[in-house]
Amino acid sequence: MTLLDATLLVGSAAIGMGMFQYAYRGLFKGWIWILEFGLPDNTNWTALNVVVTCSDIMVFLIPLVAPWTVLLIVLRMRAPRPSWRRIWRQPGMAACLAALFGWCWSALGLVLALDVGYVARSRRSITLVEWAQKYLSDEVFKYVGLAVAATWIVLFFSGRWRRSADWIDRMGRAVGVLWIVIGVVWTVHEYLDFF
Repeated sequence: MTLLDATLLVGSAAIGMGMFQYAYRGLFKGWIWILEFGLPDNTNWTALNVVVTCSDIMVFLIPLVAPWTVLLIVLRMRAPRPSWRRIWRQPGMAACLAALFGWCWSALGLVLALDVGYVARSRRSITLVEWAQKYLSDEVFKYVGLAVAATWIVLFFSGRWRRSADWIDRMGRAVGVLWIVIGVVWTVHEYLDFF
């Protein structure tokens, strides 16, 4: 890791934190329970309280993990880089690429749903702000975590899991683990909200 790499990591985290502040103040004011009310009373915790608290804590990791996902892909593309065949076999890079695919996949699904709602001319059309809230709060993190987990399962069971000794792949693996944890917590939260 060079000083430039470390500076880029800190800079991308700063951009992520700035975007988090903008999103929180503009789109999600009052949505993060911990910021508004603090931790729930620990005398009568339910499973839903635990999961909501965990998902609120995960919210603070997303401004770090999301920009690092993109940055690690960009850093891996610098020369000298391994061949594409080796890059796809590195679990850290595979996790970052799968996370990017999960973002695109969930965005495509919601864009199509928004378009269908417009074409069907429902009584109430969804606004762009409501679409962003739905996309960011309900959909994207489940699909990103699922994409990373599925990619790692395929790599492992197909025998193509090739760990690299460099810091980019190690950090990519840490980012992949965080995406899976975020995805699991978000999925459990949605499941408990449904029932």
